[in-house]
Amino acid sequence: MVSPASPSTSSTNWLVLALSAMAGLLVGWLVYDPGAAFMKEGGPVEAASAAFLVVAATLAALRGLWAPAALIGFLALRELDFDKSFLSEGILQLRLYTGDAPLSEKAIGAAVVVAILATLWANLRLLRHWGAGLRPRASWAWIVLASIAIVVVAKTLDGLGRKLADVGILISENADGIASLIEEWLELGFAAGLVLAVLRYPR
Repeated sequence: MVSPASPSTSSTNWLVLALSAMAGLLVGWLVYDPGAAFMKEGGPVEAASAAFLVVAATLAALRGLWAPAALIGFLALRELDFDKSFLSEGILQLRLYTGDAPLSEKAIGAAVVVAILATLWANLRLLRHWGAGLRPRASWAWIVLASIAIVVVAKTLDGLGRKLADVGILISENADGIASLIEEWLELGFAAGLVLAVLRYPR
């Protein structure tokens, strides 16, 4: 007799199916619009990344994982450029606090930064639990590790041409565009990985 699939396995299968469908749609879009729409801010890949982050944050909150839910929520807002949308300078930009921005904006920015730091501290306190999950090879813990590695590579590729130019290395505009495209796809993989990690986390 075949045993019924566990809820986590069923959820994982649905996620894989959704990712496969999304990959097919994005590849089709790439065929008809080779790269232009993908490389700009707010393109379909970036929008999909934000959507996955919102899903991951929601699932984490529903499972009572409040610290990870808050952190992923901040990441989703960052992906949607909320940090740059409402004040004269970006909330994470030092010139907001050292420049001529209104005091009210500085206060709002400082409050958000304090909330982010508190969220980071709450998640740092969970590192021991995450490390314990790596030792028995709990899938959720290893998915988180892989997702972190992916986003580190993505951030390395972000603005690669500018970073290399700062050290005297010049690359073509096409190469810089390809690096930007890869970065967007890696960020999508990171966001999808967080969804999968939450789904695999034991209730």
